Order: sequence, then C-alpha cells, then structure tokens
Amino acid sequence: MVAVPWIKQTIILKVLIDLLAASRTFLKSPEILLILLTCPLLQEDSSVIKDVLPLAYIITDMNEKNRTMLKDWWSSLTPSMFMKQIMVFKKALAFMLTNGLLETHNPGVKFLLEALKLLYKANKTKGKSYKVPLSTFYVEEISSHVPPVDAVSVWSHFNKVEDDEHTPAIFCRYPFLFTLECKMVVFNVFSYITKKAQHLLYEWSLWWPDAFLDNPPDGTPAPVFQLTLRRTHLVEDTFRQLAAADHAAFKREFVVQFVDDRKVTNVNKRDLFLHLYDELLAPESEMFMYNESKTLAWFPQKPKKEEKTYFLFGILCGLALYNHNIIHMPFPLVLFKKLLRVKPSLDDLRDFELVVGESLRCMLEEYTPEEVESMETTFTVTWGGETVDLDPTEPEKPVTASNKKEFSSRLCQLRLQQISGGSV
Repeated sequence: MVAVPWIKQTIILKVLIDLLAASRTFLKSPEILLILLTCPLLQEDSSVIKDVLPLAYIITDMNEKNRTMLKDWWSSLTPSMFMKQIMVFKKALAFMLTNGLLETHNPGVKFLLEALKLLYKANKTKGKSYKVPLSTFYVEEISSHVPPVDAVSVWSHFNKVEDDEHTPAIFCRYPFLFTLECKMVVFNVFSYITKKAQHLLYEWSLWWPDAFLDNPPDGTPAPVFQLTLRRTHLVEDTFRQLAAADHAAFKREFVVQFVDDRKVTNVNKRDLFLHLYDELLAPESEMFMYNESKTLAWFPQKPKKEEKTYFLFGILCGLALYNHNIIHMPFPLVLFKKLLRVKPSLDDLRDFELVVGESLRCMLEEYTPEEVESMETTFTVTWGGETVDLDPTEPEKPVTASNKKEFSSRLCQLRLQQISGGSV
C-alpha cells in the first residue's frame, strides 16, 4: 500500500514516535515497537534521521524490564518478521556511514549500535540455534568507512571506560556487525599494534631508565616470546616451555629458535607449526579420536592425556592465529559452533559419524511407528567402551515414535558434548 503515492504521503510517524519517546521510561506495552518497525517506510533513507534514530534512542533508553520484554518478543517472531526488524536499524547504520555522519551524529550511531545489539541477543535463546544467520547482522559499510586502525585505536583507548554521552562510537564492542574479512583485518591490526607496543615500551625503558624506576632496564622483559627447541623433541620442548611461560608473554612477538641452528627466522615458526601439528594430530599421539573415514578428529570419551595438555594445545592454536600462521585442524564444524555456545544438531553428528547420523535421520523422518519399535532400540547405548544410560531415571527405556526425538537429541549430546572428559 505504501507504494501508492497518496497513501505514502498520509503516513506520518513523527507524532507516534514523539509520544513513544516521551513515555519511554514508563512504557507499558513495548510490543508496539514490533508493529511500528514492520512499516516499510522505516527502511527508506529519508526516514533514518527523523524516525529511525529516535526509535533507536527509545529502545536504548527504556528501562531494563521493557528492554527484556522487547527482546523476548523479538525472540518469538518468525525469521522473516524478525529480519524486517533488523533491516530497519542495519540500513540506517549503513546510511549514516555512507554519508559520513559518524562524527556529526555520534550519539545517533551509538543508539543504532545498541538497538542492533539487543536484536542480536534476541536472535539466540538459551539452548537453541540462531533464528536468522549471523551474516544477517553484517554491515559491509563498516569495512569501507571505519578504518581498522582507527577502530582498534579507539577501542584500546576506551578499553576501561564505561560508555557515556562523551565516548565515541566504539565499533569493536559490536563485533557481530563485522564481516569475516573485517574481523580478520581488525584482529591482525590489534595483534600488530599490541606487539609493536611491547617493543616501544622496551626501547623507552632503555632510553629513559629514570622513567622506569619501578621496573629498571635489567628487569624489563624482552619484547619477544621465544621458544628454543630440539627438532627431535618438538612436542615435549614446546609444551614444557608454554607451561612455564607467563601468559602475558603470549602477546609479544613470537620467535622460534632451534638448537641445531641458532638463526631466528619466520621459516622457523612455519616449520614449528607444520611439524608440531602433524605430531599432535596423528593417531599415535592419542590426543584425539577419528571418525571411520579418518578425515575428522574429535576428543576421546576417556582421554589418555592430562587436561593441561589440551589447555596447552589451545594456547598453541591461539599463538598460531595471533602470529598469522595457517594450521590444519581437521575438526568438524560443531567444534566452532560449541565455541559460540550453539547447540549441536543431528547434521553435526552426520558430519562426524555418517552412519549413526543417517540412521537417526531415517528413524526421525522415514520410519513408521511400527518400524521404530521393531528396531528394539533402547536409551542404553555403548560409547567409548562404556554402557551409558541416556535417561538415567529409566534405564533400558525403549525408543518409540513418541520419544524418538528425545533419543536422537540425547545421543547427539553424548557424542558431541564431551570434550576432554567435560562439556565445552
């Protein structure tokens, strides 16, 4: 209907928005915003300044109870309807950046960021998957209109400062808006700046020792984190030195020296990660188990290595990422889902164990109730050489058409939840 010119001209949202703004602190029905945000006019450039920014302000300045209510209402929407709500503020932010309004309308940009943050939280409820893909929130205009060096510098400068009307828009506090490429650039800029800062501090302590009386030059740590290794004992030497290191040292520039060749080069780092991961991921290391096709690794039900070993493995992964080294990690996608606290699904189990996953899919989607019962499957299964009751309250409970979804969910959790003897 808004495509008809005369109808579009009769729609005036300002009066309603002004009333909402005046009553934002004691609004009794915040769900009215859900209806208002479905208006297609709000996605037009002409509505950004006069309508969308005030709406973002209303949402940001509401009391906590109403903000929670609004988030819950958003969580209850269908994906298509929820997408419309997101696009209102996403397009508005893109408009502000494209037209160079970041500095002149800094408070308005911050209101848009906060509105998108609340929508992002509503996109995922506890124990459930995301309502819309995370890429829905990506604002590509950030990459071209907010220089990564500036974004990281502002974030570092205000790192310990609470946001108020005087602070600028700090985009690094809203990483869900970054595309993958933008996240990589920001991370690389951050690691570069951090490592350079370590070098500067060390040089200043040498140039002006009087300024570092509490930490004299002789006691100032070198601006590098160095591993000195024997090629024949890579894992042993690396893990021993990682375990003994101060975690603050991991932020410094990473260098590797081999005892048979005292030269320090970037090739040494690449050689270390290449050969070290070959050893750690080999079946002989007993750190990981593999699927039947030997293509994907996972964590054993009963690990033979200490938990500390897996912790050091994680540090090693962080060092590789922080120092721009590509490593081969043959883990299924579910590992990265769990790092984001996304609940594993049947598709994740199929990726790792195709036969088991496909059997569950057939049970759920193809088998009749009679066929399910004829399988004589129970909630008692074997995993990791042990018998496990998926329903401890009722051992040997038979799988039926009425509880097959519960059985599938619990089996997926069993197979994919356990990491190093505990959940992620």
